[in-house]
Amino acid sequence: MSYILLAIIGHLANAVAFIIDKALLTSAFKRSATYAAMIGGLSLLVLFAAPWVEHWPSIELALPILAYGGFFVFGLWAFFEALKRSEASQVVPVVGSLIPLFTLLGAWILLGERLTGHQFFGFIFLIAATVILTARRSSGPIRLPLMILSAMLFAVSFVAGKFAYMHADFLGVFVSSRAVAGILGLLIGLCYTPARQELMAIFIPSRSSTTLHRRFTILLTLFGQLMGAFGFILINIAIARGSVSIVNALQAVQYAAIVLVAWFATDRLRKLLNEDRKPRTILTKSFAIVLIAVGLGLMAQGPSVDVKTEYGITWSKPYAESLGIDPYEGLQATLDDLGVRHFRIPVYWSEIEPRAGEFEWDALTHQLEMIRERGGDIILVIGAKQPRWPEWWAPKWLDALSPADQEAAQLRYVETVMRHYADYGIFIKAWQVENEPRFSFGTHKPQSKEFLKREMQRVRQIELELSTGKNPRPIYTTDSGELSLWRHFRAETDGLGVSVYRVVIHPRFGVWRYSFLPPWFYAKKFQLLFPFSKKKIFVSEFQMEPWAIKPLTELPPEEQFKTFDITQMRKNFWYAERMGMPEIYFWGAEWWYWMKVKQQHPEFWEQGKALF
Repeated sequence: MSYILLAIIGHLANAVAFIIDKALLTSAFKRSATYAAMIGGLSLLVLFAAPWVEHWPSIELALPILAYGGFFVFGLWAFFEALKRSEASQVVPVVGSLIPLFTLLGAWILLGERLTGHQFFGFIFLIAATVILTARRSSGPIRLPLMILSAMLFAVSFVAGKFAYMHADFLGVFVSSRAVAGILGLLIGLCYTPARQELMAIFIPSRSSTTLHRRFTILLTLFGQLMGAFGFILINIAIARGSVSIVNALQAVQYAAIVLVAWFATDRLRKLLNEDRKPRTILTKSFAIVLIAVGLGLMAQGPSVDVKTEYGITWSKPYAESLGIDPYEGLQATLDDLGVRHFRIPVYWSEIEPRAGEFEWDALTHQLEMIRERGGDIILVIGAKQPRWPEWWAPKWLDALSPADQEAAQLRYVETVMRHYADYGIFIKAWQVENEPRFSFGTHKPQSKEFLKREMQRVRQIELELSTGKNPRPIYTTDSGELSLWRHFRAETDGLGVSVYRVVIHPRFGVWRYSFLPPWFYAKKFQLLFPFSKKKIFVSEFQMEPWAIKPLTELPPEEQFKTFDITQMRKNFWYAERMGMPEIYFWGAEWWYWMKVKQQHPEFWEQGKALF
């Protein structure tokens, strides 16, 4: 059973418990501490499950378990106190809406939990439904600090519980945290005099109270707590299995159930729940129930990160040489030590044709053979604009030609490369034509859009000829992931590679972080811009090295670490795993190797091993 379904059933059980809570707070209990103490104390019943605990949590989890059990009881106390001092029409929507929001914030900060695109929008729909279902006009006093305090205490409790469940067995965490809640409930009941007196009045016979009324109160209380316990257990299982933020947002289902019960219940129950059946109210809350259905539908579509991602790297021979490392030795280490099998290899025109009409294949062929021998595959990048500074890699002899002859020479170079490596078959799995060709970055202004289209069309023509029209290799190009709308060359290509940079240096603002972009941003941006497109999108360039305005060899490590250190590398890997992209090519493996063999910082290389 999915954790979402478990959470829904749990919240439905809580709806029954909530109705009983409301009845008891109205008739039986006068103090909020009494109810908090009783619920907390009843948690000790979970100790009957202690013999089945195989592995108790370690001492390192003592703090989150204390927070899980303790803050939950104090959250109940604050919630019931707010209910006593204010109207439920104020308390329930505020607390019910703030708990998921505070939980989402806490899970993001402390657990690194992120919602995918579908989940995020489903989350928003559920929060909106909660507000609509629970909000009513009220003229009573507003106890906002108490409401905020209650929501924060519940959120901290749930986040601490999720942390504990991530690091220990479910039953051990559940029993120990409920034991904490139980002990705290007993302490409140024993030490807080008003609560102790009220509990004694309920459970100990007195002349002023009838036996029948007392028994009914006790039985109703126990049944309510039984339903609450059942719902609580299911919700805890759901938290352990899935997103704590989503589980809390699903409480909208609980409020919808309460509304439906009130609509079809007796007048007495409807009055107790303060629910009316005016046409306007029914229409508004029916809309909220539709929002819940939409939100659940979005959740059911599943996270985009279910896509199986293949990871690779871009390897640049000139860049490796500029760092002072042997490019073939570094490539071999990348293949044999890191275990990389997917590569993006640039065909630098200035190196492959240093003199007009004279091609030098040895260096490039050696790289391709090293990869092919180990069963890898390659996206071969052809064109004048290539990865790595200065971006423009046309040979010097081209400057002496007219613009028309320059374009003709470029088309000849592209065709020559494709025909030379025609027998490599599917080992070269795709052709990338130019690198971010219309993005103004580098030492040369972008070539005309018309010529670039002709170049891509020519590549398509040659590939169809080489493959005799059977399973032709796809044609890709690339663009900036953050600073472009990706609208170029859709008709000429089969897919788009986008760059992803997390920390850069802006000439005006200094170090600039793209922390505000969630992992699903790039995939959802593509879906938004091209909703009916079947073309492929992938990450062609994912930052895994420092951003600098001068060569890295001229910067000491501490300067480089201002934009990229080992912590940022781990964050970037975490981000990449949640992007939901079919392929991601990391940018910076040459730097990892250089830091290992030349700078005595092997941690980047070792971290790379953790992914590949």
